[in-house]
Amino acid sequence: MFSTKAWLKCRRLEPSMMTRLEMSLVIVATFLMVAIVISYVCRGGHQASPGGAAETSPADRERVFRPPDVVAPIADDDYESWRPPVLPSRLKSAQQDDQELIEHIRSSWILPPPARSPRRLNHPEKYDHSEYGQSFVIDKLLHGLDHGIYVDVWAGNGETDSNTLFLEKDRHWDGLLVEPNPDHFRSLIGKRRHAYAVNACVSPTTTPSVLNLTYGGSERSGSRSAFVQCFPLYSLIRALDIRRVDYLSIRSQLELEILKTLPLQDPDKLTVVTLTVETHINRNRRQTLATNEEVKILMTSYGYRWVDAGERINKRNVILQRKNTLTK
Repeated sequence: MFSTKAWLKCRRLEPSMMTRLEMSLVIVATFLMVAIVISYVCRGGHQASPGGAAETSPADRERVFRPPDVVAPIADDDYESWRPPVLPSRLKSAQQDDQELIEHIRSSWILPPPARSPRRLNHPEKYDHSEYGQSFVIDKLLHGLDHGIYVDVWAGNGETDSNTLFLEKDRHWDGLLVEPNPDHFRSLIGKRRHAYAVNACVSPTTTPSVLNLTYGGSERSGSRSAFVQCFPLYSLIRALDIRRVDYLSIRSQLELEILKTLPLQDPDKLTVVTLTVETHINRNRRQTLATNEEVKILMTSYGYRWVDAGERINKRNVILQRKNTLTK
């Protein structure tokens, strides 16, 4: 093996010249290492995690749910005993973007998620709770988006046939659960979903309204009815300072009227990326197909495309995605 001096002599290089060469090599190597690190960091936000969900990019982190501080946490005992308040008379004819109406909903109607409380599900081992696999269709459309935002209209008991529970548990989404049925709502808050919740229905107009809700129907007790306060969906969304909803789930016979109240043509007010509309509730097959077409026509005019999710889902639901909307 050559010694350093022998190698220098062989190459006819002076030690001072070798020192300059070494310094040059160190500088080049340093630049290469910096370039590699920058390239790795830039790619990191778009790589998929081992579980299949896309990691949260900087743009996604900016959209993570940050509700107003006025929606304060409440104790577990108060959570169970909560009952909806009365809407002041002066707000009964307020328009959906009325700031006083929005503040009233925010401070008096919306329940925050239970603080640090584990969910109390009947079937925690179940992976997808949606009735026809709607959760997986939305998850695929959004490329496994992590930390998204959902709004679930007519959320039921929060578990059975839930279109949003998978996204909340496995994709760490935040959201709003809207359920008008008093019995279902008590069951919903008992399950400790990690979401905001409101015991109200969605108004078919741009002002608050009251609807006579009929529910139940067992042979022993018969059907029951109750007058339920309804709010415009846009007012409920704005009460949590949301301007972008990654997934909107609607179960209602008033789906067309509700969709028409949303300012979907003004992205500065509201952007809804994907949505599912269940159209088969209390309708025969002919009525369902006709409603499906009406929803498609309306939403196409708002810049949405219909998603073919297979016959099993298509005959009961309309799945839509906003065109030219970045999901990452």
